[in-house]
Amino acid sequence: MRFSPTNILANLSIILIATFALFYHLGTSPIACWDESRQSINAIEMLEHHNPLITTYEGETDLWNTKPSFLVATQAISFRLLGINEFALRLPSAIAALLLCILIFQFFIAEFKSLDGGFVAVLSLLTTEGFNGYHAARTGDFESFLCLFSTLFIIAFYRYVKSGQNRYLTLFFVGLLFAIFAKGIAGLMFMPAVLIYLISKRKLSSTLQNPAFWILLLITTLIILSYYLYREYQTPGFISTVYDNELWGRFGKVVEGNRGKWYYYLKIFFSQSAAPWSFAISIITLIWIFKFRYSQIYSKPLSFFWLFVIVWVFLISLARTKLAWYIVPTFPLVSIILGILYIGISRHYTSRIFPVKNKQSLKVIFICFLIFTGINLWRISNKPLETCDYCIESNQFGQLVNEGIKEGKNFNGYAWATGFPYYANQLFYVEKLRIEKAQIIKRKYASEWATGDKIFFLQPGLLDSVPNHLKPKIISEKFGILEVEIQANNKEGE
Repeated sequence: MRFSPTNILANLSIILIATFALFYHLGTSPIACWDESRQSINAIEMLEHHNPLITTYEGETDLWNTKPSFLVATQAISFRLLGINEFALRLPSAIAALLLCILIFQFFIAEFKSLDGGFVAVLSLLTTEGFNGYHAARTGDFESFLCLFSTLFIIAFYRYVKSGQNRYLTLFFVGLLFAIFAKGIAGLMFMPAVLIYLISKRKLSSTLQNPAFWILLLITTLIILSYYLYREYQTPGFISTVYDNELWGRFGKVVEGNRGKWYYYLKIFFSQSAAPWSFAISIITLIWIFKFRYSQIYSKPLSFFWLFVIVWVFLISLARTKLAWYIVPTFPLVSIILGILYIGISRHYTSRIFPVKNKQSLKVIFICFLIFTGINLWRISNKPLETCDYCIESNQFGQLVNEGIKEGKNFNGYAWATGFPYYANQLFYVEKLRIEKAQIIKRKYASEWATGDKIFFLQPGLLDSVPNHLKPKIISEKFGILEVEIQANNKEGE
C-alpha cells in the first residue's frame, strides 16, 4: 500500500492541504507581544552574535526565556535566508506542524492501513483553532516543535511496546531529546504516562533489562546535561533560573497573574479552541466504551493515546500557573484518537448505526466530513491571529513600519515612545529597519524629548506626558499611532 498510486496521491493531497492551512497568510499579522516577540529578538541577536547555544535579549543573556535555543536557532537560520520579517520568524513553526501532519498520516498508513483515518486525524488537527492559530502552529513559539517531537516519541513508544524492536526505542529517545530541546522541562511531562503504560502492560522489567535502553538513556542524558552545564558555565545561576521559570516557579505559584480554576483546561477543550472535535470525540468514545468495548484492535491504541492526554491535562491542571497554550501538545493526540474512532466504527460497526450498506454510509460520512473541514480550513486560514488587548496598540507599530517600508518612507531621525513596560514587538521592527534598510529609529523617554524631535506616539495618552516647556504638533495619525513633532512652548509662563 505504501508505494501504490493511491497512497502517493493521498500523501501529496495531505501535504498540499496542510501547506495551505499552515502557510496561507502566515506572515500577515504583526509580531505578537510577549513570547513570539521575545523569540524574534533572541533570533536576531543570535544571527549577529553567531552563538546558536545561547539566547540573548538586548545584548544580555536572556533569563526571562530560559528554554533551549533550538527554536531560536531555526528562526535565526530563517532570518538569514529570508530576511527579517514575520513570515521568516514563523516559518520553522509552520514547517514543524507540516511534518507533524505527515507523521500522523504515515502512522495511520503503517498501523491501520487506513488513508481515510489519516485524513480524518490530520484534517481535524488542522481545523483545531487551538493548534492552527495563536501561540502554536502559526506563530514563532515553542509549541509547534514540542508537538512534533512529543508526538514522534509517543508513536515510537507505542510501536516499541507493541513490537519490542530497538529501532523504535531509538526513535523514542531521539524524539524525547528534541522535545526537551524544543521546550525544556515540558518535553518530559509525558514521562509519567510512559511509566504507567509500561507497568500496566508488564513491560517495565523487560525494558529495564534491555541494554539498548540504558545506552540510549545515557547518551540522551549526557547530551542534555552537557547543554545545561555549558549554559551554567557561561551564565552562573542559569540552572537555578530554569528551575524557577520552568518547574517550581510555574507549578507552585501563579506567574504574571496567569491563574485559573481546576477545570481551566477542560473549559478550553470544549471551547472554540478544540470544538467541534472535542464534543465529537467525547460522544463517540462513550459510544465505544458502552457498545464496542470488546474490539481489542482499536481499544488498545485508544486507551494508549487517551492515557497520554489524561496524564498531560492532569499535570498542567495541578500547576498554579495556567495558560491556554499549555494544552496544545494534546491536540495531535486527540486528532489521532478521532481518526482511530472513525476507522473502527466505519470498518466494523457502520451497519449497526446506519440502516444502509457500510460503503454507502462510509462515503456519506467521509464526504460530509471533507465539506465541513474544508469550510473550517478556509475560515481559520483567513482569520487574523489573536492577540491580547494589552498588545493591540503596540502591534499597530508593526503595521506602521511595514507600510512605511512599502511606501519608501525614510525613518532615519525618527524616535518612538510607548507607555508599555514591555516592548519586544516594537523592538523587532526597529531591528528590521536597522538590518534591512540601514535606518535607525530610537526609543526616547519623555525626559529625553527635545525641540525638533519627530516621535511616533504609540498611545495618544502620551501627549499628556509632554513637558510644559514643550508642545506637541500632530503631523499625522495612522493605525492609531500619532506622528508628532516636538516644538518649543513659547506660551509657557504667560
